Amino acid sequence: MYQNRTSLNKTQKSLNNFNTEVVKVGDKYIVNYSYEQYSGVCEYNHINFPGQRKPMNQRVLLLTECEMGDIIEKINIDSPLSSKDLTRMNMEIREHSLQCVEDYILLGD
Repeated sequence: MYQNRTSLNKTQKSLNNFNTEVVKVGDKYIVNYSYEQYSGVCEYNHINFPGQRKPMNQRVLLLTECEMGDIIEKINIDSPLSSKDLTRMNMEIREHSLQCVEDYILLGD
């Protein structure tokens, strides 16, 4: 189990206060975020894509679920978000959660 208490990328300041945990269940990687009573989850599946022209498989991580409403609510309480900020926040969550999974895999599951 991988745990991180701060953001992996210092530019992703909105997620610095959340505890982060990655758990592997089968081919799924689940990233859990928590802080006090606020929680969120992002789920990734490992998918194999066969090569069209070459006999190679490409393995990719696909975001299949993202329930981060509580996390966004907490960030909004701490620092009110505009509609423009929500788009940035969405990308930040995707990038941060993917980085957590990639680091978890790199460390050997």
